[in-house]
Formats: sequence, structure tokens, C-alpha cells
Amino acid sequence: MAQKENLLTRFEDFIVWFLPHLEQFPRNYKFLLGDRSVKIMLDIYEALIDAYYSKDKLAKLQRANLELEKLRRVLSVCTRMKFLTVKQLAYVSNRLYEIGTDLGGWIKQAAKGKGQSDEPGRVKP
Repeated sequence: MAQKENLLTRFEDFIVWFLPHLEQFPRNYKFLLGDRSVKIMLDIYEALIDAYYSKDKLAKLQRANLELEKLRRVLSVCTRMKFLTVKQLAYVSNRLYEIGTDLGGWIKQAAKGKGQSDEPGRVKP
């Protein structure tokens, strides 16, 4: 249970860090890329909370994983547009890597609990 709480806390900390940085985005992109980033982050956070308190965790964790990849792509665009500095990009990359690693571990744990293998489409005998 500690890993799950750690993941929720880690992601919440990331959201708290990111929100003030939206103020640095140019106004004409702040509401496009900024709002989209925040929506994706809140979707991930919601999916993680749903998984934490649900018996059927796997689908919710997979949804969070997909949204995490969307967030990476949106933030990649923000970086290419120079809305994030190199230092901020390094921080974002490290945090999202840690979050993704924890999430992947939780997905594997949930999949084993459902009798699924690590390979998509294959069920353990």
C-alpha cells in the first residue's frame, strides 16, 4: 500500500509544482496547452485515486498510464515551443519517469492479481 500512497503523493507534488509554471506560458498558448495539460493531469490523478479505492484497479491504472503518455507528449510540445526551460524540462522528465515507473509496477501487480501475464493479450494458466 505504501507504493500506491507514494505514487499519489508524488503525482500530487508534481501538479503543485507545475501549476505556477503555467503563468510563464505565453497568453495565447496558456489556455490551449496549459488548460489541456492541467486537464490531463487531473484525469491521471482521478484515475489513480479511483484505482486506489477500487477492487478493479487494472482498467483504471491503464487509463492513467495512457493519460500519462498524453501528458508527456503535450509537455514535449511545450518544451519545443520554449515554454519550459532546460532545467524545468529536466525536472519534468525525472518526475514523470519516476511516476511512470511506479505506475508500471502497480499495473504489473494488479495484472498478476487478475491472473494476467506481463504480455498483453496472454493469460497465465
